[in-house]
Amino acid sequence: MKGMEFMININAYPYFVENMDTLKNISYDSNNSEYMTDSQIKAVSFDEVKKKYAAALNRSFKCAKSFDGFLQKDKLECFIEFKNGNLKNEIRSIREKIRDSLLIFCDIASKTISYTRENVILIVVYNELNTKMPRDPKRKICESESMGLIRDFMFDKSESEIILFNLDKYEKFYFKEVHTYTKDQFENYINNSASIVRNMP
Repeated sequence: MKGMEFMININAYPYFVENMDTLKNISYDSNNSEYMTDSQIKAVSFDEVKKKYAAALNRSFKCAKSFDGFLQKDKLECFIEFKNGNLKNEIRSIREKIRDSLLIFCDIASKTISYTRENVILIVVYNELNTKMPRDPKRKICESESMGLIRDFMFDKSESEIILFNLDKYEKFYFKEVHTYTKDQFENYINNSASIVRNMP
């Protein structure tokens, strides 16, 4: 028994339902005063969840790192991280966010890593103008901006999606799927997902 039968009810968890916001607001980059999506779909602001979780334990929110958002989509659930800078420089931070976000999520929802491995997707959304494309997605960084066009071609033509910067190693280990999307690819993914929760309180 997998997926939908075990899918959590966000409304049952005050930490989640009290920290809902639009993906647009969740994607805001305060350093550059930019949004990474205009989507008005509602999701959990997981940064806010972390702050409330830490406060309830009389700890500073700086004790942990967290993903930006948590979204219920179709029969799956998604952690979403928006990176407007050079993704190459954020890999260590993403690894820390994987650890801390999963610990917080599993504690709140009374779930285990076995649950996230079967049900939860990780999506990292990046600004391709600020991130150099890898020649080998798992290893070296290529200086040529034309690699972005090659990546898009491969994404469109191949059934095998490219997952950047070795983040694929977390697929089937912590998460059901892992995706690294440009802003445009993320918009397409969201818009083509018919059962996204759009009107949560």
